[in-house]
Amino acid sequence: MSAQDYKQNIVLTPSAASISATGEIGGRYHNLAYPYHIRRWQVLPLVSGLNYATGGMSLSLMLLSLVSGSTASAIVTITGGTGDAAGVVIVKKGIDAEVQPHQCVFINNNAIITGAPTIMSSILVEPKWEEPENF
Repeated sequence: MSAQDYKQNIVLTPSAASISATGEIGGRYHNLAYPYHIRRWQVLPLVSGLNYATGGMSLSLMLLSLVSGSTASAIVTITGGTGDAAGVVIVKKGIDAEVQPHQCVFINNNAIITGAPTIMSSILVEPKWEEPENF
């Protein structure tokens, strides 16, 4: 088996999540068992007729410590671009962010878009193979 066989797609927004207000959206993902790497982040705009590019869509994938409750830090940000419309999946590849068992990941909406916009989102994760528990 290759490492590809062990990658998992984790859904961060199991249903349409509104991005009409700033702040945390969707759910938080944490794996208390082992460290892992985030390899890719996908965002799917769902509402037809909205221009996610000129509307100013700006979403950040955030990392937060469950222990300290410190300020979350952005792993990567997706902004609306030309051609980003409903039904077009926006993908950020090659992220390679390491997440420890005491940390969680969530999406933060950085900008308000009018017109009741919604998205769905997921991340592709892979166990950190350097950890003995993951062999």
